[in-house]
Amino acid sequence: MMDNNVKVTNEKTEACVKEDMINHPYHHTVGGIEFIDYFKAKFGTNAVIDFSLGNTVKYLSRCLHKGKMLEDLKKAQWYLNYAINQLEPKEDGDAIQGEPFNQ
Repeated sequence: MMDNNVKVTNEKTEACVKEDMINHPYHHTVGGIEFIDYFKAKFGTNAVIDFSLGNTVKYLSRCLHKGKMLEDLKKAQWYLNYAINQLEPKEDGDAIQGEPFNQ
């Protein structure tokens, strides 16, 4: 478990962490690719939509308990917007049809 009060000493890492914790957190881009892009390439659009909706629920569920409500709400919004974007019609006019969750 990481202590949130620990100061990062690597200047490049620290700048990235402070730069954008909502849209492009540093820890999501280690290895040169954003994790969500890797996930989509590996598992497909429907899986990344499900992943995004799950993260939306996760951030909404814990926003009242971590002391970072605004940040968690923005992260939930980011994941929800990402899922919506995957369903929007693309330039060729085709929209991806998400599959319902398995029960």
